[in-house]
Amino acid sequence: MSASANERLAAARVAVDNACQLLISPTPIQMDRCARLLESAAAELRSFLKSPRASQTRAEELAETRSLVSSIVRAKCLLESAGAFYANWVRCLAALCGGYTGHGQPAPLERGGRLLAKG
Repeated sequence: MSASANERLAAARVAVDNACQLLISPTPIQMDRCARLLESAAAELRSFLKSPRASQTRAEELAETRSLVSSIVRAKCLLESAGAFYANWVRCLAALCGGYTGHGQPAPLERGGRLLAKG
């Protein structure tokens, strides 16, 4: 039995909400889980968009869509905050390790090539 359109939207929202919970205090393992949850939400949303449904959106689908959009906006804000946090740490590290350029900007941080492998 295939899921209804409303169930697909709800599943996508739950996945995004769970990803947001992981983004509140992320660790590398949680970030991997978060990526899988967001991929799952995207798959549910694609499935919803491809599913045949009535030409008029039902009220509950509209409400679930609004909840999903709200969850996506929250995830976007958390991801942008995390990106800004780490970008600022890289700037701070560059200033500590390389000093400043003649224009007063932190010197570029030289990153050596690295390989990480699990076996």
